[in-house]
Amino acid sequence: MAGYDDISTTIGHMKRAAIDCWMADQSFYPNWGNDKIYSKWGWMLNFYHRPDENGNGGGGPA
Repeated sequence: MAGYDDISTTIGHMKRAAIDCWMADQSFYPNWGNDKIYSKWGWMLNFYHRPDENGNGGGGPA
């Protein structure tokens, strides 16, 4: 069980998981072979930067 010393790490993981869920709802998924971006296939491949393991950064077209 995690203690208060690990709270910021746990919050970061929860932020990233929430972003992953929202992106999946928009049909963007972590790219196979490069999990630092989300991708979506259509007539052309679209990319967005994925946040780090602490839920920071990400966004914007890659």
